[in-house]
Amino acid sequence: METRKEKPKVGVSACLVGQFVRYDGGHKLNVPLMARLEEFFTLVPLCPETGIGLPTPRSPIRLVGTVEKTRAVLADNFNVGYTGPLENYARMVWSQTGGSLKGLVLKSRSPSCGVENVEILAEDGSTVMGKGIFARVFMEIAPGVPVAEDSALDKQEILETFIAQVLNLPPGNKRL
Repeated sequence: METRKEKPKVGVSACLVGQFVRYDGGHKLNVPLMARLEEFFTLVPLCPETGIGLPTPRSPIRLVGTVEKTRAVLADNFNVGYTGPLENYARMVWSQTGGSLKGLVLKSRSPSCGVENVEILAEDGSTVMGKGIFARVFMEIAPGVPVAEDSALDKQEILETFIAQVLNLPPGNKRL
């Protein structure tokens, strides 16, 4: 009798699996990507913004400040901040999963989840690019966990590299 090995757990932005958690009440379901990931992993949906208690729909969050000192605020009221709760949510996700997440797939350009190229409004009105609050803290506390954005994983080579990293397979593995 063959014993099936449990699939590794990969955290995924909940909007990517079709949950209606975005600020506008929608989702960003990515069927081909989710189907491919489900071949190898157990997907664990998470949404930092609803995870900290924000409703759906809601006013969008915007990043302000600098790359070194970024704050998450309401786009229509910079006096309402969510930086601390988003940072704490990243720590909570890691501690509550007991480090069982072997990878993370996040929504690109999101002020909470974006891994790169997230707009940060500088004091002078210009924009610089940085990381979303949740993504930045998660990558700091779990530096060995592969993290990728959905938009990057649309490229087959990057997707296969991500899968191989999570599974601890050598690059170019023919199993994928």
